[in-house]
Amino acid sequence: MEYYFEYRLKSILAGLQARAAYQYGLLAALTVLAAVLRFYKLGQWSFWIDEIYSINRAQIHFQDPLVVIQTLPTRLWLPLSLITTKVALNVFGVTEWSARLASALIGIVSVPVLYVATRKIFGTGVALIVSLLLTMSPWHLYWSQNARFYTSLLLLYTLAALVFYIGNERDWPLFFVLFYVLFYFALSERFVAV
Repeated sequence: MEYYFEYRLKSILAGLQARAAYQYGLLAALTVLAAVLRFYKLGQWSFWIDEIYSINRAQIHFQDPLVVIQTLPTRLWLPLSLITTKVALNVFGVTEWSARLASALIGIVSVPVLYVATRKIFGTGVALIVSLLLTMSPWHLYWSQNARFYTSLLLLYTLAALVFYIGNERDWPLFFVLFYVLFYFALSERFVAV
């Protein structure tokens, strides 16, 4: 009888491991698909006026620490999209591809982050469907291929909401501190999105 329970426990654990491997395999496939879709013809079309605005803003505000201090608004905002765009422009030069690289990478990272967020709340099946919908979403794909703030705004607000939910459900006060940090970075992207 004792061996039977041990055998059943081992088979249940093996089934759970196989199921987890299957789920994470699907998530990896969705992430790769998201990467292929977001990098496909990333630098093919030329800049439009809002992208030029973002590039100019990134270059002006993050070129020299002294200039940053002199041009700071009354509040200290650190938009992740502008910082990462400036890094890409410094490394690869000013091209359509390099200006859009940060948004594409943030768009790719959003797929597994959204999976984790929705799995914690709704379960694995719903999380995989939501990740598939985000991977194939024309809106998200379009903004992942633009040098704009929309993908980082979605990612930061999603992370902030996930951390808030976990902190509230499990009563972890440190998660509320992390929530405020993520919420600050989300507000830095666009305050009006609150």
